[in-house]
Amino acid sequence: MTDSMSRNLLILLQNLHKSATEHIESSASQKLEFSIPPSLGVIQNEIVESRLLPGFNAEVEKVKLDQHELIVMEHAAKLAQAMSVLTGQALEIEAARLLSRQRQDFVATLTHDLKTPLVGVNNMLNMVAKGKFGAVNPQQIDILTEIGKSNTELLTLINTLNDVYLYEVNPNSICLADVDLVALCRDALYGMEINTLDRDISTGWDLRSESQQLLSMQLDSIGIRRLLDNLLSNAAKFADQGGNVSLSLDANQDQAILEVGNSGQSISDQERARLFQRFSQGASGQRHTGGSGLGLFLCRQIAELHGGTIECVNIDEGALFRVTLPIVKK
Repeated sequence: MTDSMSRNLLILLQNLHKSATEHIESSASQKLEFSIPPSLGVIQNEIVESRLLPGFNAEVEKVKLDQHELIVMEHAAKLAQAMSVLTGQALEIEAARLLSRQRQDFVATLTHDLKTPLVGVNNMLNMVAKGKFGAVNPQQIDILTEIGKSNTELLTLINTLNDVYLYEVNPNSICLADVDLVALCRDALYGMEINTLDRDISTGWDLRSESQQLLSMQLDSIGIRRLLDNLLSNAAKFADQGGNVSLSLDANQDQAILEVGNSGQSISDQERARLFQRFSQGASGQRHTGGSGLGLFLCRQIAELHGGTIECVNIDEGALFRVTLPIVKK
């Protein structure tokens, strides 16, 4: 719109205002009369014929478009900033994951390299104790036996580290097959009895179910045996001198239930809440040497990889560990 047209519109508005004022001051019967100056006729025709309106609307749409573009640009800038932050965080996470993997690989290699010489040393100690290289007196046999026990404990720790790594890196590493869970439990309990002859610990075995499903369950026999050995070993370690360790096996339609208990000190609620975490030990466990805090963590791994659970509950005297394993039908 030109400057002359703007001035003409202003004159028109002033005339309208003047006529309205004069009408108010005049009598009610007086007729309001005012005329549009001839110079505004062109503007009037342009408005009537809508020659100015399309241009005005186009200018409005252009302003709206400019505003939308500005909003989009602002959002794009914020998105780019957020993407930059996320990319940095992703790189940090990937670096941490790579470092963790390298550490795990180092531990796996180390444990594997340590196992072979330890097994060889144990075999040599057994041969010496049996007199294969000459006569040995009772005192020497006792010393060799103690050395063998220490080596066996160290070998157990190494195996635990290796298994924890294996299950984390490859959860599908368990090998399911038909397993007689009753026989597996009896063998594990017998092995614990042999290892605790000097502790004067009594054992109890309770088969609470005669279900035939227990005789042929889909399990990883090596993993479940490790779970049983760890639980029974812990139960014996923390049992009172001359106390008892119990193992029971029950079943219902859907699951098998293993329970390992002992007579001894109970476990506090605070300790039970973190008992199955990596490198976690209860107050009693911290007083025993040779523990890594990985045994119960490994038990949890094995149980969960079978689709089961593990928990610790206090009994009147001592503690009870309960493992549930689903009965998988072929």
